[in-house]
Amino acid sequence: RRIVGLPEREIQDYEKVGNYIRSRSKPDDYILVWGLWSEIYHASHRRPVTKFAIYNYLTGLQPWANYDQDTRDLIVPGTWKRLMAELNSRHPLYIVEPSGEEQASRRDRATKNRPISLYPMLDQVVQGNYQPIHEIGEFKIYRRQSGTWKAVPYDPARVVDRLHAQPTDG
Repeated sequence: RRIVGLPEREIQDYEKVGNYIRSRSKPDDYILVWGLWSEIYHASHRRPVTKFAIYNYLTGLQPWANYDQDTRDLIVPGTWKRLMAELNSRHPLYIVEPSGEEQASRRDRATKNRPISLYPMLDQVVQGNYQPIHEIGEFKIYRRQSGTWKAVPYDPARVVDRLHAQPTDG
């Protein structure tokens, strides 16, 4: 099934990402899709590692309303503590991150201002446990490395480093 109302290229990209993950994982594997692309969970037939299927609660983003603003004050309390507990207990096999300028200017304009690298705890999880292995369209796919999981404890002082409060679409 396809999500209706999206441009064909976006549908093709998220379906390709979903197919890639589905063909290289088991049905009980968890994944994390960073951004506003919850369709990838559906297309991959894989479970989200967290109840936060999109990152608005974790970033304070109100999609298409405040994408170019500093939204740290709007982060929902407790969300990062929960996400870190879920990551450290479920160890998602894949993490997907929208990565390109074209992506950021079309649907997920906020991604340009909110990459994984902006969030120190999540970035530490990725850097310590994942390898970038593939790109499909505007999506970067990371795969969990084999071996011991390097847990990253929750630290409220390390939720976010900085935000670029500059418009992303000119």
